[in-house]
Amino acid sequence: MRRATSPMHGAVAGIVAAAFLAGSARAEEAPAFRETTLEGCTATVRAPDWPEVGAPIHCEVRLVAVGDGDERLEPASVAIPTRPETLGVFDVLSISTPRIEVGANGTVYTIFDVVLSTLDAGTQTPDALTIAYLAGGRPREGRIEFPSFPVKSLIDAGDEGENAGALDPTKYRDILGEIPVLERVAWWGYAGAALVLLLGAWLVWRLLRHDRGEALEPDAWALAELDRLSRAGHPASGDFGVFYDRLTAIVRAYAARRYAIPAERQTSREFIAEASSHAEFPLAEAERLRTLLRLADLVKFAAATPDRADCDVHLAEARMFVERTRPVAGTKTTEALS
Repeated sequence: MRRATSPMHGAVAGIVAAAFLAGSARAEEAPAFRETTLEGCTATVRAPDWPEVGAPIHCEVRLVAVGDGDERLEPASVAIPTRPETLGVFDVLSISTPRIEVGANGTVYTIFDVVLSTLDAGTQTPDALTIAYLAGGRPREGRIEFPSFPVKSLIDAGDEGENAGALDPTKYRDILGEIPVLERVAWWGYAGAALVLLLGAWLVWRLLRHDRGEALEPDAWALAELDRLSRAGHPASGDFGVFYDRLTAIVRAYAARRYAIPAERQTSREFIAEASSHAEFPLAEAERLRTLLRLADLVKFAAATPDRADCDVHLAEARMFVERTRPVAGTKTTEALS
């Protein structure tokens, strides 16, 4: 790699610049490097020849101390104060940490790499990059200039020379007419989606439907719940409070659905009082319920301890209450209160 501090390099750069200004050479043939003189140092930026649009463009920045010893660059002090996102039309993909290298002649260089990318073809020039460093013990700041270099379009046929950038029409053609694309119809996918939609619609219909005819009648519901309570075996395990809670809840819910009495929201006294005054509620059943509920309240609130035989009797009484008050075939059950 050539060093910018060589006298021969300066001569070559001058000759090429003169040729460019005179129009005897194309801009894209200019050497892709540029020197910038800063306080206490010189910075040289080298770019690759003919990078492509969209491809990473690796540029090397090399700084060397120049000038009086008291004002020279301190090589290890170079830093990038703020990493830019862009440099003109170029995106900054990365900037490496500055490193120190010593040349064969003992010259100390501070080097870091800048990787760029652009989607603009043609001769482009990145904006200057700001660096910070120490020279003569004092903080400095400078802007390093990049060279102009050609960026190849993806359809450039030639690489360099007279054919660079020339488009060979024989390698490209327009699409003539429509190109039929045979697509395989995934019928199973459509069928699956339709099935999911139908299932979802059916579930919504079931949730929103209020078909009283398909609901269990109050007596059938109550007898099923009493059978479930019997199988639970709470008295056998000593859970008398749980047993009576569930027993009275079933009786109250049945009365609420059968006679439209808000038994689930009433005390035992209020429930019996309303049942006794209800036109359809049998008075004898109201008295039987009074005894059952009073015994249940003693267990729940007065810590009375029944035995398993008492539980069996009370369960049987609740079942008989439901069977004696179930609607006669052909009559309509009173709807429960909301």
